[in-house]
Amino acid sequence: MQNPLLLKFVAVFIASTILKVVFNMLIGGSIAMGLGVVVDVVFLACVYVLLRQYRVPSFKRIMTILLLLTFVSTLVELGVIGGDIGNLALLAIFGWLLIGKDGLLRRGRRF
Repeated sequence: MQNPLLLKFVAVFIASTILKVVFNMLIGGSIAMGLGVVVDVVFLACVYVLLRQYRVPSFKRIMTILLLLTFVSTLVELGVIGGDIGNLALLAIFGWLLIGKDGLLRRGRRF
């Protein structure tokens, strides 16, 4: 049986990626960067609505992680931080997700 929440997440991810690529191809320049940031914020809002609709128990944790990922992605896209520093920041976020407090690899979880 398919998970409807997962399918909606995938649809939102794909739609936001396609919009950003179309903006970069058709418009280009700083306007496309600004529209890319708007697409990221709209994506975050869509995920917020989906998570609220399905009443996910770890809502606060998921939104914190997605907010951090979106923030780092936006900083890299705008050129505030370099790509290498952005990748290190993303690795730190994923490390916190796995090993940090209540991480996925804590409390004897098995996959």
